[in-house]
Amino acid sequence: MVDSCVIVEPGRRASRDPQECAGLERAAVWADNHVVSRREDHYAGRPNGVAERLRLET
Repeated sequence: MVDSCVIVEPGRRASRDPQECAGLERAAVWADNHVVSRREDHYAGRPNGVAERLRLET
């Protein structure tokens, strides 16, 4: 269980209740090959395994 979370958007950061962060992706830096696989999965209409593992669970 996550105790706290912060939603980061361009130019702002906002503390939120952990329930509001459920299902969101954690901040990460992606290698080129992972970016390509995420794009391929997106356009093929399938979930990306790496991105799914980074999502917060409650």
